[in-house]
Amino acid sequence: MSVTPGGIPDGIEAVIFDLDGTLVDSSAVWRNAMTRAVDLACARYPQLASVGDAGEIYERVILPAARRRSTEVGGEWDDEFIHYAFRHLLTEHATSDDDLATELQATYIATRAEGVYETYDDARRTLEAVAERFRVALITNGPSANQRSRIGPLGLDHYFEAIVVSGELDIRKPDPAIFEHMLRQLDVSPAAAIYVGDNLEADIGGAHAAGMAAVWINRLDATAEGFAPDAEITTLDDLLPLLL
Repeated sequence: MSVTPGGIPDGIEAVIFDLDGTLVDSSAVWRNAMTRAVDLACARYPQLASVGDAGEIYERVILPAARRRSTEVGGEWDDEFIHYAFRHLLTEHATSDDDLATELQATYIATRAEGVYETYDDARRTLEAVAERFRVALITNGPSANQRSRIGPLGLDHYFEAIVVSGELDIRKPDPAIFEHMLRQLDVSPAAAIYVGDNLEADIGGAHAAGMAAVWINRLDATAEGFAPDAEITTLDDLLPLLL
């Protein structure tokens, strides 16, 4: 755990969380969905096997392309980035095939929807502890049905006074407007709220742009290049002590 001097302001009233990568572990479901889609692409165009297996294709081609698109648009992973990345894969390593790119995106989305999501071990106890002392809310990027399909079934919705899903507003992190929308719902000032998330650009950068402090949950031992979170933690168990 590390804290920037003066980074956590006094007078915090509301703690606002990110969903995926912060409270919910979505990585295994996403990997399985990606593997099924890439296997389908390789079945149609066997020459893609020269790039590598499904995992290697994802790491070498899909993920970099999606990240480039994310940088262009700004923010966290979005299903449109998947379509862009599949188009790039086919164009660069097989042949341009927009119909297949659309089919691969649909396969990825459908397989992902079948997946079983789990909360991180530290998520529920942290939400319960924080909710005893602060107002608690959630901002998450993604299509409404996709995000809501996890929040409710995982029994997380009752922890939150307010929930904002980017797909329901056509505003997405890191746009400060989505944070400002939440602040209006809670009727708190930016100085009285703090955001907790795992994505440096979408969560830390977006919260800072809205005038809020931000805590980076760094579960993957990454480096905070280009961003300066007000605090860095590796487990949510360290969050409450930061705020007290």
